[in-house]
Amino acid sequence: MNDKLTVIVPVYNVENYIEDCLKSIAGQDYAPMEVLLVDDGSTDGSAKICEEMALKDDRFCVIHKKNGGLSGARNTGISLEDGEFISFIDSDDALLQQPYIFMIDVSKRHNADIVLMKCVSSDGDYDNVKYNENSSEQEMRVQTFFSKLCKDELTAAWDKLYRATLFDNLRFDEKVLNEDFLLLASMTKDKNLRVVSTDYEGYFYRIRNGSISHSGFSKSIFDAVINAYEVCKTNVYDELKNDAVSHLFHRIFVFFIGMPKEYIKSENEDYVFAREKLREYKGKIFFSKNSFRNKVVLMMFYYFPASTKRIVSLFIK
Repeated sequence: MNDKLTVIVPVYNVENYIEDCLKSIAGQDYAPMEVLLVDDGSTDGSAKICEEMALKDDRFCVIHKKNGGLSGARNTGISLEDGEFISFIDSDDALLQQPYIFMIDVSKRHNADIVLMKCVSSDGDYDNVKYNENSSEQEMRVQTFFSKLCKDELTAAWDKLYRATLFDNLRFDEKVLNEDFLLLASMTKDKNLRVVSTDYEGYFYRIRNGSISHSGFSKSIFDAVINAYEVCKTNVYDELKNDAVSHLFHRIFVFFIGMPKEYIKSENEDYVFAREKLREYKGKIFFSKNSFRNKVVLMMFYYFPASTKRIVSLFIK
C-alpha cells in the first residue's frame, strides 16, 4: 500500500454543476491522487465535460457504464482503486479549501480508519460560499459514531475520508436507497474502528430540487425502514440496541406519516412490511428514545391505522 488517494465521483446528468465539482478537485494539492469519474450513462453533456477534464489533467480518469444508480457507480470506482485512502464526492457538490491534505494528515497521526469533515450547505453560488478555517479534531468512540448514525447524524458517505481496507469486504447496497447509512453502520461492526471527527469545512453540499435527498415521499423513505431493520438484526453492541430500535421506530414513523392513505386500503406491500416490523418490536416502543408523541402515534397506527392516518394528517405535516 502507499499514500495514494482515490476520489470517486459518480456522474449522472449534472452538466449545470459538474464544472464546479471538477475544478474544486483539480485545485487540490494532495499527491498522489487519482480521480475516477464514473459516468453512469449520462444523457446530457456531463460525460463530455468529464472527458475534457481528463485530457487536461492526467489525475482524472473517466469510466463509462450503463445507468445503474449511485451505488453501482460508487462500487465501480471502489473495484478500480488501488491506494490507501478513498473519498467520495457527489458530482453536483464541490470541495472547499484543501480537505485531503488535512484529513490524510489526521488519519496518519491518529491511525484513523475514518476522518470526518464538516460541510457547508447552500442553494446559492459555489463561488460565493463562506466557510471557516477551523481545524480542530477529536477521536470518537465507535459506539458514539454508531449512536450518531442512528440519530440521522453523520450518515452521508461524501463528507469522510476512508482507509481503503474498509472496503475489502464491503460495498454499497445497489438494491436500496439510503445506502450510505447501511454501509456506515456495517463498518461499526468492527469494535476496533477508529474514527476522528473534525470541524474542518471542506465540502460544499448543493441543495437543489430534484435531487434524491430532496424528492418528498419516495422509495428512499421506505428503503430507510428496510435498512434500519437490517441494522437491528445484524448489528449491534448490547449497549446500543436501544439506539438501533429507536432509529427503526423513527423510520417507521416517517413512513407512516408520509405514505398516501391508499397504502392502508390496498394492503400495500411496503405498508405491510413496516407494520410487521412495528409488531415485531412494539414491546420496546415505550422504552425507546423516541418522543412520547411519536410513541403514542406509532401505537395508534398499529391498532387503528386508517383512523390514525386521518387524524395525524390534520396535525402533522
